[in-house]
This record gives sequence, structure tokens and C-alpha cells, in this order.
Amino acid sequence: MYRYFRLVEKRFKQAERITIALDNWPVHFHAFVLEELAKRQSRIELLPLPTYAPWTNPTEKVWGLLAKDVLNQHEFLEDWSGLKQAVTDWLAQYDQGSVALLHSVGLCPQ
Repeated sequence: MYRYFRLVEKRFKQAERITIALDNWPVHFHAFVLEELAKRQSRIELLPLPTYAPWTNPTEKVWGLLAKDVLNQHEFLEDWSGLKQAVTDWLAQYDQGSVALLHSVGLCPQ
């Protein structure tokens, strides 16, 4: 990881600061990596991302509703165009907005 960060610094010579967003894989924040970056007064700032939590993402909830309503046990095994049309039709019902959908994904109180 440290060698990669050094390559990034070399590539972006003009940058005063380089922020790199990383998931929580331990290698990204290994003590050696952090020590070497600090020792060299690196311009790299590591930004740890929160743990992936799809249940907190409203878009993931919309895809879950689509899966439940259209994709789960669908009859389109041999009908790709039929499946695409079913998904298009399902999405079209929300074209003008929907308080019910916003409520079901947690973006609107009852």
C-alpha cells in the first residue's frame, strides 16, 4: 500500500494535498503504512469510509422493492425484452414522484 501511495504522490506532483478514500481493509491503515506516510510528511490524507451498510441507503431499498415486486420469481426466464419492460413499467409508476415510495424507503414520515 505504501508503495502505491508513493506512486500516487509522484503522479500528482502539483497537488498540495491528496485525499484518498479507502474502505476498512486493514492493509489500507496498517501501522507501517501510517508510520511511513508520517515520517515522509506525505501529502496524502487517508479518508476511511464507513462500513458498507446498504440498509441505510434509500436507493438500495428501492432496488429491494423492485426485486420483491418484479424480479422475485418472475416469469421472464426466456423473455429478456419482457423483463426489461416489466422493470420499466415498475419504475414508470414513480415518474411523477411518490410519497408512498419515499415513506417506504425512509425518506418521508407518515
